Amino acid sequence: MLKSGASESEIYANIEDFKEKFADYGRDKRSAIEFHFANIERLLMPTQTTSVAMIALQGTATANKSTSTTTPPLTTATAPTDLPSSQDLASLDPKAMFQYLVQYLQVSPEQACALKDSRAVAQELDDSLNKALAVVGELRERLAQMGDDLATEFNNVRAILTPTQAAKFLVWVANNRACMHMLNELWGRVYPSEDSP
Repeated sequence: MLKSGASESEIYANIEDFKEKFADYGRDKRSAIEFHFANIERLLMPTQTTSVAMIALQGTATANKSTSTTTPPLTTATAPTDLPSSQDLASLDPKAMFQYLVQYLQVSPEQACALKDSRAVAQELDDSLNKALAVVGELRERLAQMGDDLATEFNNVRAILTPTQAAKFLVWVANNRACMHMLNELWGRVYPSEDSP
């Protein structure tokens, strides 16, 4: 475009398109970041099996005492034969969930007491999940803020340069790879990565 003498407005439109596709703060980069964060959050979430186990174990604090005294003898006759629907399970509080599973699995009073020891582990896992999600949320906010700050700074610089001057800069960067390599080396010294010697 520079060689063909394109107008300032044509160059500006192409630079805007270039920015959205390749800039650190552009649309495509932000979309990719959001995609990966959504996947990280999804992978952090416990499976349905783990969720049910953690909820049930939270009910051991109050349900455990009643297991050996008020729960009927755990025989095949008294164990429930049908699983409740997923809506019914979702509405059960932890104590009711634990009592239901004690009966359904025909857990002995000794086993129920042993399960009580796992309650702290379940709580610890729950706390760890909340902390991990908070860290992901904070990182997402910081990256969004960094993108906004970069966009503001580069817009300020571009307001000083004409579209033709900005295009010449982009072409110069593309044609001076050795210089860019040197800048990357300097950047690495200022902000060393964890795996650097």
